[in-house]
Amino acid sequence: MVVVTNEIFDRWERDWRKRMVGCSLVAEANIDPEEAFAAFRVFGLNWVRLPSAGERTRLARRYRAVLLAGLCTVGARDYDAGRYWDHVFGTFDEFRDGNRQSELAESFRYGLKTLGLSRFTLPTRRHVGEILLHGGIPIKSTGPFAKVLARWDAQNPSGDARSFVSWITASSQRVAISRGIDVPTWLFLTETGEIAEDFVERCLVVIDELGHPAGPDTGLPPSILREIADALGESGPGARRRNRTRRTADSAPSISFSPQRGCRCSCRRSKHSPSRKSSGSSVPTGWASASSLRRPGRAIS
Repeated sequence: MVVVTNEIFDRWERDWRKRMVGCSLVAEANIDPEEAFAAFRVFGLNWVRLPSAGERTRLARRYRAVLLAGLCTVGARDYDAGRYWDHVFGTFDEFRDGNRQSELAESFRYGLKTLGLSRFTLPTRRHVGEILLHGGIPIKSTGPFAKVLARWDAQNPSGDARSFVSWITASSQRVAISRGIDVPTWLFLTETGEIAEDFVERCLVVIDELGHPAGPDTGLPPSILREIADALGESGPGARRRNRTRRTADSAPSISFSPQRGCRCSCRRSKHSPSRKSSGSSVPTGWASASSLRRPGRAIS
């Protein structure tokens, strides 16, 4: 159990604000989930006791980094389709309240705007969707995601992060679920663009290096690394990947269709194509440069 004093609480708010500035997603700040959850509970226990919406809004804006980290952590830890807000208010020992739910969502958007984080407009899940995207792939979903990625990787020797994301994006939500990708993971992979590609590339490097402790530092949080290792084990596909020669990527264009996004045409470039340079907004603060983590034979155009 994390003990939170007033001094610690205020220090976390200051530190987390600094870490979020310059990021695209809240998850990129790599805030310890136990600390985020503990701080969010302290915030919530005080927030629910305030008598007016104005007072609650002022508190939420004062501690915007704690609010952002907390809402995203609840999504990553306890996401349950249709019950996200039950878990949020359960953190405060309260029952779900529609009006105050909207207040939290509005304060979340205010925090994103003032800290310069990315905004996402989704046709559905207006409140929950954006929070889930900023939380990244839930911890409990990382293992199933890693298994899907490893299976796809084994079947696509020349595949890269972009082609995997394109494959998922071309799938409907129902098809993705049947493959082992849950809703928060599907949203993250299909809505965050280069951020998702960067994350997938790092996961591919981890898969390659399973069983090889001296592998490169991917910059992924320890919790993600543990979930991938537990899901795949040292005898997973990645342990064999080092010794397998990759074929040249197919450069022929492909056309895909999904009801949500219509027709899309993509072209996978060969391994001789220039590597994609990650922009500052797509590489999480504190992560190593993605270019140093490229897998042999994989080119990201």
